This record gives sequence, C-alpha cells and structure tokens, in this order.
Amino acid sequence: MQGYEVSRVEELLDRYQVAQISGQSEKPLSEIQDLMIAYVHNPAHRSYAVFRMANEHTTKRVAHHLEAATLHYYKGDYFSCALTMLPMVEGMLLSRMGWSAASGERLPNARRVRESLISTQTNAAALEARVTLHRKALIAFMERWIFSNHADIDTEVTYLNRHYALHCMGDGCFYTAADCQRLFNFVDVYLDLRGYETGIGLGPFIPETPFITERVLHYIHLAEGNISIRASSAIEAKFMASHGSFVPETDPPDLHKIVKRKEAEFQEMLAEAKARMGRPT
Repeated sequence: MQGYEVSRVEELLDRYQVAQISGQSEKPLSEIQDLMIAYVHNPAHRSYAVFRMANEHTTKRVAHHLEAATLHYYKGDYFSCALTMLPMVEGMLLSRMGWSAASGERLPNARRVRESLISTQTNAAALEARVTLHRKALIAFMERWIFSNHADIDTEVTYLNRHYALHCMGDGCFYTAADCQRLFNFVDVYLDLRGYETGIGLGPFIPETPFITERVLHYIHLAEGNISIRASSAIEAKFMASHGSFVPETDPPDLHKIVKRKEAEFQEMLAEAKARMGRPT
C-alpha cells in the first residue's frame, strides 16, 4: 500500500476502536475493508505478487499455485481460487524451513511451522519492528484460521481452515471474494516480510517487466469479460509454463478427436453388422 493509504488505515483503526468502546456503528471498519479491497483487487499488485513469489527462493516452488489462483480470481471463480491457495500457504512456509518430501524427514507439525516464523534471523536490524509486526500478523492469521483446530475456527468470518477444507467437514466449504482477498493479503504480508529479512525485493515502485505487464493486461481482460475462452487458455498456458514446478499436460483430452473416434468406431461396427447380414455397405 502507498504511505497515505497506510496512514488512512491507521486513522480508521483508531476510530474503529473508539466506536467499539462507545457502542457506535462499525463504519470505520467498512471503510478499512474498502481500502484493502482496492489494494488487493488491483491487477498490478496481483501480478507483482506472482512475480515476487516466482523469484523468491522460499516461494518459487509453489508460485504456480498463486498464478492459477489469481487467474481463477479474476474470472470470478472464488471457490477454485481459495482451494488452490490453501495448500500453497503451508507449502511456502515448509519451503522457508528448508523441508521437502525428498528429505525423508517427518512433516513438521503446525507448531513447528509457526515457530519457524519467529526463529528466523533478519539482516535488517533497522527494520526489526516491521519484521516483528509482519510475523505477528502471519502467526495470528494461521492460529485463528488456517492451522486452528477446526472446532475453534471463527466461522462467522470465514471457513479458511485446512482441515475443514481438505475433509469437506460441513456446509461451509464454499469461498467468497473476501476469502480470496484474505489469502492474497497473507501472501503479500509474507513477501514483504521476506523482503525485510533479506533486503531483496523491496522498493516503492512495481517494476515494468513483460512478466508483470502481460499479466496486468490479461487480468483486466478477464475481469471485464472481453476475452474468449480459446484466447484466454493460450495465454494462461504460457503463464503457467513459466514456472519450473508446473508440468503442463502434453496430451490433454480433445473432445473433437473423441467424437470423431467414436463416430469412426460406430461406422465400423455398422459395416460389420451389415456384412454379417449379407447386406451391401
């Protein structure tokens, strides 16, 4: 967010706390949500997040998840967007710990994953306060929803819980634009944290690269609904193929070919039947 937007959020938070104490309306909270949505929904910010994730060593392994989720989001497919991102959250945190399935080590539990956020050292002592704030925000989100016991999650707000989603544990297995925006916010905060820890990827401006500008344009076309499915599929295949961890389907099902094959099989069967009956084909 830009500096003036951060200041505005801080001002609205102060007003919201006063409103809660005095029992007034929650208008400041809705204004905060409007500000955050404008930031999270911005195609430039979303494409930059994919760019950063693809170039950060603890997240590039799962960057194709964010790529696919962002495409789902701008198509209005919030269900697929959220379910694509939920496993990604744990995956990037496990990569941060240096864990992989190939290591043969036991999968770290939720407590160890949370602790890894606290124990990692930073190269930016001057930014320690910001680092601490970002870590606390990530841990709070994980403890309240993602890694919470499914019986304890705050379902009045969201059903973003890994066990609830994986096991389809109730009628809350649907996801909204707000759920996707929460997960995008988690990614943004994590990427900022990595920037503060490493000193890499920080800067006031979004770089102008083909990687980013191509996605910005495509996201706008998707949001406005002015691109065909065929054209969109070709562009998105190119986006997905740019990620090393993604392996494209080499021989996807082709309905036209299937129909032609079944028609040929039917004609062959019909010819054989006529031959048995002594009728000319």
